[in-house]
Amino acid sequence: MIVGIIAAAEIWIGVLCLISAIYSLSFIIAAGDFRAERGRLYQSGLLLTCFFLMTGSCISWYCNGVNTPSARTVLLAANTLLFTLSYVMGIFYTCYVCTWLRSSRSVLIYRPLCCALYGAAILYSLLNLRFHHLFYIDRAAYYHRGAYFNTFLWLSAPLALIHLYVLHSHRKDMTRKEYLALVFYLLIPMLMVLLSSFWYTGISLPNLGFGVSAFLMFMAMSDAQTTTYLAQQKQLIRQRETQAELKSEMHSLRVRLVLSQIQPHFLYNSLNTIYYLCGKHPQVAKTAIANFSDYLDGSMKSLSAKSPIPFREELQHIVTYLSLEKLRFDEDLEIVFQIGTTDFVLPALSVQPLVENAVKHGVGRKTGGGTVSLTTREDATHIYILVNDNGAGFGSDPPPCEEGHPHIGIENVRRRISTMSGGCLRILSAPGRGTSAKIVLPKARAGQESSLLSGKEDLV
Repeated sequence: MIVGIIAAAEIWIGVLCLISAIYSLSFIIAAGDFRAERGRLYQSGLLLTCFFLMTGSCISWYCNGVNTPSARTVLLAANTLLFTLSYVMGIFYTCYVCTWLRSSRSVLIYRPLCCALYGAAILYSLLNLRFHHLFYIDRAAYYHRGAYFNTFLWLSAPLALIHLYVLHSHRKDMTRKEYLALVFYLLIPMLMVLLSSFWYTGISLPNLGFGVSAFLMFMAMSDAQTTTYLAQQKQLIRQRETQAELKSEMHSLRVRLVLSQIQPHFLYNSLNTIYYLCGKHPQVAKTAIANFSDYLDGSMKSLSAKSPIPFREELQHIVTYLSLEKLRFDEDLEIVFQIGTTDFVLPALSVQPLVENAVKHGVGRKTGGGTVSLTTREDATHIYILVNDNGAGFGSDPPPCEEGHPHIGIENVRRRISTMSGGCLRILSAPGRGTSAKIVLPKARAGQESSLLSGKEDLV
């Protein structure tokens, strides 16, 4: 009765291992990347080998004592297969374990050593067909253990100890469930080997142990991988939510940045100037309205500027802005352009706020006005942008906004130049001597992005 129960258990375990192998292979086929799914591939190989092991064990049990020539041949082949497949499973297990471990000197030795020992055991199992050291089939077609059966069986113990040592040394490379699953795969067959050494029922208990442990390891690993997958999905959802919040915050920052550049005093002054010109100089007023519209359009476009823009666009925006300020200041504002290069990119609204500060806080606060100059030049490694004025200047602290709040426009410019272009902004000023603002951009990044933009323009 016990033999029948064990035989039925082998049949069911073999079927479960086959189903598990097919299930695992379906994931590999769906992923389409066998290299990335090596762990599942080795696991599938181990489960399929276990299925054939259980099948061979059932055939051996069924043919034992059937006194026919064909049954004796089948019995000999089935038992030889049992010995060899149990060590083939060991090779798959070794390769599977290595997929969970980080590369180290012990791992580099572990796999070839274990595979070599398993290969030697397989070779010795095949040699049994000639020497009958492990088992033999008598003339009545009955299976009998050989003289070295128990000795050969216990040779698997050093291999199990090597596995346990490596797993224990690298237990931090895997979760607790994964570690226990890999360990119990070794302990259950070893328990069966111990039991089989003292109690022989006609059924190979170690093979049954391999089958049980292989299926249980698959279930435990699947559960651990599912838990890891769900945790990764939760983390991915949190990352997406964080990215969405960051995008929303960046959009809000861009809106505030643009609105901070379109100062109310500039709007009021420009509209008042246009209102005055409508009565005195209608043609000039029409030009001013066109420039004012272009200025607003350029400011609003920066809302969608998620990457650096060509300097030519920034320069056009500056020219439009200064043309409006020139209408208001007239002879009190002198503008000088010394543009040595325009073939580079920079964050939108990086130079215009500096020019606006030069007009508003420099020339605008100096009696008799002054000069604002914009210069660009380059050398072998960097691009330089200079905004100078000979206006009122300031000391160690920049002037506050008219609303009384600290002026944050310069800090926004400095941060965007640093993060988006890898450049820097330096400002030097002295009361009564004016202010100098200098942007330094690495040519490697500015030139590279400029080339990319030029390529996009050619495609358009």
